Amino acid sequence: MTARSHPRKHATDAMPAIRLNTELFDRRCKELDITSEIDKARIGGVDTSTLWRFRRGEIGPRLEVARRFARALGVSTDDLWPDVA
Repeated sequence: MTARSHPRKHATDAMPAIRLNTELFDRRCKELDITSEIDKARIGGVDTSTLWRFRRGEIGPRLEVARRFARALGVSTDDLWPDVA
């Protein structure tokens, strides 16, 4: 196999590009008084542009990132990213 047959993946695209359940995400953030986009991104250990891309479904999170968000919000990863099979 050549180096070209194994393209490097971006750190956030380990899961398929699926959309974050923004309704649940925003509701839980509000309930926990996490109001700024910076703080919302911080709970998952990402920057605001990455969170924005999660919201739009442009990229999916690595499993460890999805788990950080879910743990911080007290919900399951399946509820936050329901399109994952």
